[in-house]
Amino acid sequence: SIKKTCNQILELIEEAERYHKYREGLSKRVAHLFQEYQQGKYTYFQYKELLSKIAKGRTKKDWEEYYSSYLYQLLKKIELLSSKLFYSIYDDKSWQKLKIGKHHLFHEAKEKPKEEIPTPLIEEEKTVSRIKVPTPAIEEEKQPFFIVALARYLKHWFKTRKKVPASTFIIEETKKLLKIKEEGFIGKEVSIPEQVIKFRKKPTLVFEEAPVSAIAEEAARIKRVVAQQRELAPYKPSFLGTMANLTIRKASFYLIDSFPEFFRYLYNSLRLANIKMLSNTYVNVMVLMSIVAMFVTFPLFVIFFSALNNPFFLVIIKSVLLALIMGLATFFGFYYYPFGRIKQRAKNIKANLPFAINHMAAVAASGVAPVKMFRLIAQSKEYGEISVEVEKIVEYVELFGYDFLTALKSVSATTPSEQLKEYLDGMVSNIESGSELKVYMNEKSKEAMLEYELERQKYAETISTYSDIYTGILIAAPLFFVATLSLVSILGGFVGGIPIDTLIVVGTYLVVPLLNIGFIIFLQFTQPEV
Repeated sequence: SIKKTCNQILELIEEAERYHKYREGLSKRVAHLFQEYQQGKYTYFQYKELLSKIAKGRTKKDWEEYYSSYLYQLLKKIELLSSKLFYSIYDDKSWQKLKIGKHHLFHEAKEKPKEEIPTPLIEEEKTVSRIKVPTPAIEEEKQPFFIVALARYLKHWFKTRKKVPASTFIIEETKKLLKIKEEGFIGKEVSIPEQVIKFRKKPTLVFEEAPVSAIAEEAARIKRVVAQQRELAPYKPSFLGTMANLTIRKASFYLIDSFPEFFRYLYNSLRLANIKMLSNTYVNVMVLMSIVAMFVTFPLFVIFFSALNNPFFLVIIKSVLLALIMGLATFFGFYYYPFGRIKQRAKNIKANLPFAINHMAAVAASGVAPVKMFRLIAQSKEYGEISVEVEKIVEYVELFGYDFLTALKSVSATTPSEQLKEYLDGMVSNIESGSELKVYMNEKSKEAMLEYELERQKYAETISTYSDIYTGILIAAPLFFVATLSLVSILGGFVGGIPIDTLIVVGTYLVVPLLNIGFIIFLQFTQPEV
């Protein structure tokens, strides 16, 4: 058992040395990375990314606490086994059974008695004892009483008081209480490994000098983050939203529970439309405004139909029906507004995406970090809704602490544009596969610009077709119509019971302008956004 205990102690000591080396290696790698960051080899975000890779998602303090606690457990185990080994040897009384045998093969030689040598006698010298000579007594002169009293008073006044030393017993007992008790399970002759001695020593603070440029960059970054946090005001509902939350909340929740699928599409559309309002608040406002529209339009319709001299019963029925229609129209207007906003945002993103990708490819070619690249796009505000989507990525990383890939995936899941979603998903897969981001952005830039040119070329061909239609229907046809009616008006007559002069006036001043306005609206809806 003693041999087994010794082997266990040796194994634990080897394991402690190994984990101590792991701890020192981690500290050296982190210190080396920090030194390179101070020398300007990495940006702050690159330094954070490399540090998270080394620490595997934890902090340096977490790893030090883990290694320290594990080494402490190993030392406690070694201490326990050492005490067990000591007591097993201390309690061993087998040596008491060992005795000297009574029978011997050879007799022991007896010592010869030593001859006593007589000591010589020395005669004592005769000495004369010291004669005591009496010393004569010196008679002291007697001084007056008041001089003696004054001398005693002055002597007592100027006498230096002796310092009373503190009780050594109290000091020693206090030291014993404050001192860590060390149990002497390990003997003085046993050698302790250096790793154990280093572990018991307190770590000393190491100060490193940082270059002025790195300190200035760090200060600028902190100022920028603080400024962004000041700009980001917390969400506060408007007065209308507050009133809706206080009055219509229960009715809205009842509608949501009764028609969950109907409102689920609305909730998703609010996220894609980037409407800065909570989903429940938007539903409350929608219900409140529908009720307000009903109650406001009802007296107006009553007044209108009463002015037409309708019977009272018909006035009430018509007013109620029209008020309900206005309320439903308001409700569905609020419901379908986010969907229109989604289409508008998707159209804006599609128009600006080729130029934004081209800008990002140029920035990435210069070696700028991806987060900084997206921050430049977000700050430019030249790319419309793309700047809004890219700003979300920057906020996820810098304010909410997301890693870059998680931020890209989150924005890709909520963007209304399929092209931007495809671009972000491709960037994520490119980073995860370890490919170069510059090559991917250059290829996507060329592809987006080619698609943009083809789309504009296709629209130009479509416009040429529309111009032929416009020339035939809205230019030639009205001229032929007016010329024909002018000839027919000379003969006189009616067309469908309407005088020809009236038809000419209506066609010239009403039909032709309305057709032109309709054609312009049609072109406005069909043309791509520039």
